[in-house]
Parts: sequence; C-alpha cells; structure tokens
Amino acid sequence: MEGSTWTEQYYLEVDKKKRKKLLDEGLEQEGMTPENELRSKLWEVRYGQRAKETMEIDHYIRGWLTLGYMKRSTKRVFGRGRVDKEKAKVLSDWGADIVKEYGEIGEKIYYQELCNMTRLYLKLCQEDKTYSSVLLGLGRMKETSLVGKIAKDVYALAYDIPEQTGTTEDFRIFTKAATDTFYAVYPDSREVLEHMISGSDE
Repeated sequence: MEGSTWTEQYYLEVDKKKRKKLLDEGLEQEGMTPENELRSKLWEVRYGQRAKETMEIDHYIRGWLTLGYMKRSTKRVFGRGRVDKEKAKVLSDWGADIVKEYGEIGEKIYYQELCNMTRLYLKLCQEDKTYSSVLLGLGRMKETSLVGKIAKDVYALAYDIPEQTGTTEDFRIFTKAATDTFYAVYPDSREVLEHMISGSDE
C-alpha cells in the first residue's frame, strides 16, 4: 500500500483494529473534516457495541446477512410488512439515515464503506472451509467454482433481492459498491457476474 493515501488504505483494509489505527492517524493529520466526521460516525455504527449486545459485532456484515432474508419474506403471509421491517434493520445497521445528512459527501463515504464490507465478505467466503467445501466436506471447490458461487451470492443480494422486494432505490449504492468490489477483487472473473446481470435485464 506504499504511496497510497490513508483513506485508500482504510477502505482496502478489512481488519477492524488496523482500520481504527488508520482512522485515528487520518484524524490526527486532517482534523475533523465533514468526510472524517462521517467516517467516525459510521465507525461507531459499524463496530460500536449497542445496548443488549453481549459481544462485538460488525453491524455492516449483519446487515448483509439480514438482506439475504428479505426475499423469503415476500413468500409469507403479511410478507410486505416483514420486508419493510428487515429493510429498516439493514439500513439501520449501515447507518443510512446518518449518511443522508451529508448529501453527496455522504453518498461517497457510504459507497466506500459498503465496498469495504463487500471486500470483507468476499474474503470470508474465500477463506471459509465450509463455504468452499464440496459435498459432505470431502474436498475444496476449484477456484473457478468458488468464484462462481460468490458471484451468485453477490448477484442475489445486490440485484435479485432488491428487484424482487421493490427496494432497488433503497439499495442503489450498495448494488454499485458490491458490483465494483467484485470486479476489483476478481478482475479475471468479471464476466461471471456480468453474465448474471445481463441475464436479469433481458
């Protein structure tokens, strides 16, 4: 990361403690600019321990997982209400209301944080032995198969679920962040996700 700015390092880094160190150093260098003020607020939203929580949680990753439940809610009785409730949980975990107060600056910082969340999720999928195992855990998927599985997850959350639940505008920035991050992490497999996206547009 030599030669990159602290903010570039901050959004590429997925380790919580290393990110905090970079943020503190950035604040010391630049002071509390509007951008850094929002970064600090989103840090607390993402990593701060909330009432009734007994352990540290990455609330952004929790929001990612909650988003995965939304499609199933549409198939249940009173599904619309359930979808709205789960959508509110996701946006709360991501600090979306705070972001709105900062206008265009807010959207930029929000996008960067969602890119970081996606980068972390892709790393977890890549490293998790259960996620990457074949039938009954008897071996590990080939890299191409693993990336294909990850691409399906990204497509489901960033495109299929928002479309099926009528929340595409609510998750517009997340869709862009998830897509751009997949392309950045897997540049040689870009067409895998592009094919899914183009198929959904037909």
